[in-house]
Amino acid sequence: MKNAILSFLVVGFITLTACFSCDGPKGHYELNVVNNSTNDIYMYYGANYPDTTIKEYNPAVSSSSYLIKNKSSNSINNGDPIEFRFKEHRSDTIIFFLFDATIAKTIPWDSVMKNYLVLQRFDLSLEGLVRLNWTITYPPTDEMKNIDMFPPYKK
Repeated sequence: MKNAILSFLVVGFITLTACFSCDGPKGHYELNVVNNSTNDIYMYYGANYPDTTIKEYNPAVSSSSYLIKNKSSNSINNGDPIEFRFKEHRSDTIIFFLFDATIAKTIPWDSVMKNYLVLQRFDLSLEGLVRLNWTITYPPTDEMKNIDMFPPYKK
């Protein structure tokens, strides 16, 4: 009986320590989005590059978008490494769309799409995200001037 209990404890200990040492797939899990403007913004991303059209869902009512309050930042972690998104979508570029929250909430979404009322769009490669230290800032900073974006960077 003592041997059975001891064996059970040893197997249990090994199982627990093995689980605690699992840290999931390697990669970078968090993206920091900084909003230095005086307006709240919504951000969503897609991997349909080079198709940069605005998709048919409004970020103000979508569970796959993120609200970043004015003069604040959010750390976004959706459970998978960001590197996985590039592989999953078989794309070397992820498109990050930023929208003024007031526009997203008050203008009919078909008008937003038709008139391309995007506040800012960043077309970022994995290398670009690394160069930006996994941080997207709005309005764009000098550090971001060489990143593909629309509208283009202005100082």
